[in-house]
Amino acid sequence: MNRQLPIEQSKDTVPPSINLGEHWPFNVDANEVEQLGLATPKNNYNGFLPDLNKTLGLKPNGSHFHLSLNQFFGLAVIKAFSEHESTLERSKSWMLPALTSELKSKKISDEIEEFYCDESAHSLMFEQFIVGFCDSSKTDHSILKKYLPSFPESSLATRILKFNALLGGSAAWWLVMHTEEESLKIYKMIKNTDSKIDESYLTLHKKHYEEEVTHMSVAPRIIRYIASNKSILSRIGRSTDFLAMLISQTLWVLQQCGRFNSIQSYQGTDQFMINVRKAWEESSGGNPIENFLAKTRLMFLALLFTSPLNSRSIRAEIKKNRPIFGSLSLKLYEFLSNRIYKNEGSAI
Repeated sequence: MNRQLPIEQSKDTVPPSINLGEHWPFNVDANEVEQLGLATPKNNYNGFLPDLNKTLGLKPNGSHFHLSLNQFFGLAVIKAFSEHESTLERSKSWMLPALTSELKSKKISDEIEEFYCDESAHSLMFEQFIVGFCDSSKTDHSILKKYLPSFPESSLATRILKFNALLGGSAAWWLVMHTEEESLKIYKMIKNTDSKIDESYLTLHKKHYEEEVTHMSVAPRIIRYIASNKSILSRIGRSTDFLAMLISQTLWVLQQCGRFNSIQSYQGTDQFMINVRKAWEESSGGNPIENFLAKTRLMFLALLFTSPLNSRSIRAEIKKNRPIFGSLSLKLYEFLSNRIYKNEGSAI
């Protein structure tokens, strides 16, 4: 697709439409809208994810609140991808300097520019879906986003990645590789589930999937470019890559779990947020002990499912180019990965 880099916006700005009508939030050709049969505004949404009771080990309940909880987690998934992809644009100043000499090549420069254009468009695409959902369900977007994932520049997780990059490391790019793999896995998961998934939500991930697979090689290539720098400073930075990546991702996931858990104290009047709070209370049990166990289980599963230790693409890249990545933090990564997941895996 032909795109121009969008003007950088503040996090509080509602993203504009990308070339298409106000009721169509996806970045696809106009002809596809009619073919997909989704050109009209949606009044109701089905679930966004497979059965959460089974996934999170929650108590089954037939309450109508359960759909809201499912949709909330579905919105949290795309908000997480949106935050990671928008962070790329905001982090150019410290993620790209290590590639100064390589960027002199027009081919590489154009490829990276196209990659950044794609990621910016994906972030806006996800944000538009969230805003569209809020409009259709009469949910206050300003309230909802307080509980959805966020990746602020001032967070400790971001600062760790930035410090690693300034030393000449590539931890941020390893996380880019991991996040892209996660987005493909999410699409395959919801596509192959027996649960009834909302068609527009599935289409959103399908369009994202189709574009992500076209530039899956960008992050690994950048990591190899950075690894070719033999300066002492760069060697020091790269020696912390895997440690910085693991710590940053863990801190970020724990922060997001904290944002979600704060829903239980929500006392406002927004009906969707009330439904989410009640669904979580019903599903996690009525007493404090069951509630604490449900929160702990959610945190553990979030860490387990999103951990770079379980990344097939990272393990495949290490296996293919191990000599240039050798470091103590790499050995720690491999030790933890083998102990926790016990499988080699291969790139998608």
